Amino acid sequence: MPDKDYNIDCSYVYILMYYGIILFAIISIGYFVTIRREVKLMRRKELAIMTGFLVAGMSEPFMANLSFKNLTLIFIGECYYVILKELQEKKPDIWWNKKLCLLPWAENYVTVPLKGIGKIKDKFSGVVKKGWRLSLITGLIFGLGVGVFYYKTADVPDAIYADSGISDYWGGEKVKLDRNNLPADFQGEIIGTADGNTDLYVLKGNIIWLELIRGTVTVGIAGFIAGWCVTIILCGIYFGLMDKKRVRK
Repeated sequence: MPDKDYNIDCSYVYILMYYGIILFAIISIGYFVTIRREVKLMRRKELAIMTGFLVAGMSEPFMANLSFKNLTLIFIGECYYVILKELQEKKPDIWWNKKLCLLPWAENYVTVPLKGIGKIKDKFSGVVKKGWRLSLITGLIFGLGVGVFYYKTADVPDAIYADSGISDYWGGEKVKLDRNNLPADFQGEIIGTADGNTDLYVLKGNIIWLELIRGTVTVGIAGFIAGWCVTIILCGIYFGLMDKKRVRK
């Protein structure tokens, strides 16, 4: 059974044990109806995303996360509103299908012109088509460069000390440290509370190297995106100036 030290890493078992069989049944029906509709409409991209999340839910408890982690809830919500709209069109006289307006005087419409967006999109697509090779090469070089620079200059700790209260259970070494009274030669990284009374897990070895690799990959990807964006902007400025010169001639 789960307690303060052990967590459930399966979304389905987590929902069933923490929220009960009623919510578990509602979520299961929602997924069944949504997947059935996506199959009928041959929406392969949505099905691929939902399948990936459903498979990942077997080892991660994010299926009940309503904030940002479970993107499939967007598809379930869309399916829910489409079904309600179809029901409203078929049986508009049912009381729950009637429109309810609490503030009739506030029912106004705002028109937003979108003429300029099409032009911007066309220009951006043209620039990407013309300069995609240069932007790709520049992004790769810049991303590789900043990734290597981060790997060589990153401050790598000797150990990571993680607050046991915010970590999964680990049966390894525990220590107590005071953040305000650390040894002079302390080279570790503290995550969470370190007040001298809280147990901290001591993490060493491969996890330090993996954190360094993860940071390097993250910085490298960010560098690639930055290099690509800057190159596209410069290409857009260059192509714009060239087009003006041609028009003048």
